[in-house]
Amino acid sequence: MYTGWSIEECVRSYICFGAMKTEKYEKCIYVCNLSKNLEEAKRKWETNEVDMTLHGHTTIVRMKKITSVPSEPIAKPKLEPDQIPFGTHKYERIAETKASNDYLFWLFNNLSEEHELIKNQIKERLTKNGYTYIENNIYKNDDPALQYAIKRVEFQKAFDNRETLYIPMLSNPQEDGTFNYNGYTLRFQEVVERFYNGYTYFLPAKNGKGKLVKNRW
Repeated sequence: MYTGWSIEECVRSYICFGAMKTEKYEKCIYVCNLSKNLEEAKRKWETNEVDMTLHGHTTIVRMKKITSVPSEPIAKPKLEPDQIPFGTHKYERIAETKASNDYLFWLFNNLSEEHELIKNQIKERLTKNGYTYIENNIYKNDDPALQYAIKRVEFQKAFDNRETLYIPMLSNPQEDGTFNYNGYTLRFQEVVERFYNGYTYFLPAKNGKGKLVKNRW
């Protein structure tokens, strides 16, 4: 009983651990039990005509590895200073990217100082689209945190210029005179201790006398 054979060499490439691997295989196809007559077996093999009344296997494919070519590192494109260094839009330029403002807002807050060029480009783009840059940070214009940032800047400017400051007292100072105002820890030089219904609290003082007028000191 004659069997038809076909043998060809194949190449398979794939990526493994960041490197391109290439392997060569021998692909063997054979059909069993074509015929007891050689000429008839040849005719059936050429036309893929198989006598299903004969016993045994029909078409079988067998892969045999011949050799494995050494791994080749995948060349990574060079990252330019004005290209996004990571994330969904990696390698895109800020001036050309179709990334949303929310994505650029996230990107700005996750870039390190070494990406100053990209941060400046993001700042320029976002401040034209409903965002405000202040204190080295970007805020959405409807973010309540923006108002606190503006107040902090105004306070620092007045403090640096030694202007008279009117500070709302939203809570009493601590025993050491410190209290929080818009993210700043301030301190009164003098406080006095007071008691009310079993509770102890402190008031800012001048010359040993506590003073609290209309929630402002």
